[in-house]
Amino acid sequence: MGERHQPSTYLRKWFNHEEALYPKFREQYREELEKNPDKDDFIKTVKEQLTKDNVTLLFGAKEEKLNQATVLKEWLEEKM
Repeated sequence: MGERHQPSTYLRKWFNHEEALYPKFREQYREELEKNPDKDDFIKTVKEQLTKDNVTLLFGAKEEKLNQATVLKEWLEEKM
């Protein structure tokens, strides 16, 4: 469900989990999410799932706060 909602390869490689780049990464990733043609279906699916159970957002970074899951969670919360 979420693979289409990951940051682009270019953006992930550019960010490279460098803390100083996080604000720009956050901004660019949110732009990617807004431009995603599947965003409405994704939001609807997450909303439906939340009526049944928790939704887990996965990330592969060692950094627990400055990562794509944090940005995605924030974005989803705003959309609901």
